[in-house]
Amino acid sequence: MRKKCNKCGEIKPLKDFYRHKACKNGVMAICKKCHNARTIASRGKHKVKLEKKACNHCGDTYMPKRAWQKYCCDACRKAFERDQKKKGCAAFHQGQNIGKR
Repeated sequence: MRKKCNKCGEIKPLKDFYRHKACKNGVMAICKKCHNARTIASRGKHKVKLEKKACNHCGDTYMPKRAWQKYCCDACRKAFERDQKKKGCAAFHQGQNIGKR
């Protein structure tokens, strides 16, 4: 059995389409090649550029490893997690205005 790709318009065998239970034929509407090209293009658009930042706790500059790493360097984060397990969050922030309202 063969199917036409909605993206490139080529007629291809079903093995060239990813399976998808919700679709009518049980396969996606676009072929694997078009799907992969679209996925690669999409990843480039959403990529976040990471820049060096200053740690809110110690003041050192650090390069974040992930986009969500916004406020402190790895050393301060590990110290925070260690202190949080032992004494709670307030022990780490003692004397600082961080986390206090």
